[in-house]
Amino acid sequence: MSGYISTAISTEWETPQWLYDKLDSVFHFEYDGACTEANSKAPVACTKENFRTWDKNTFCNPPYGKEMEYFIISALNDHKFYHSDIVLLIPSSTEIKAWFDHIWENAKYIIFLEGRLKFEMNGKPAKSCIGKGSAVIVYTDRNIMKELEALDLGKVIYLRGRG
Repeated sequence: MSGYISTAISTEWETPQWLYDKLDSVFHFEYDGACTEANSKAPVACTKENFRTWDKNTFCNPPYGKEMEYFIISALNDHKFYHSDIVLLIPSSTEIKAWFDHIWENAKYIIFLEGRLKFEMNGKPAKSCIGKGSAVIVYTDRNIMKELEALDLGKVIYLRGRG
């Protein structure tokens, strides 16, 4: 996630526990798609050493940078093949190519989070917020608009979700 936190000393920034818990209450994640063994939020950690296809409900807070598009493509492809719910936490930089190529035409929901996130390091909040807004991208076959709105995380957008 370097590049989004100007004083980053690591690329292993953790999702805030409160945010993960809210999303998990709807999706019941089995995999954490981009983590270390130490900072995995879900029961199964998909690390660089232990990467797997996302055939079960997966949460992914990918590294913010050049690698991010790889995770977005993996999420889309695995959702299409396995029909699992896959949720990504990414910057809300809607002008980047990955949004046009993989999100706008394929995601079913986008949640634009209200405010700016404070990621965590070793379970403790960072001292400052990231420099941009964040979005939760949802690839699912389910109709869960009401459940997502009830999370009260920000603005929920329903897309045609052909993915």
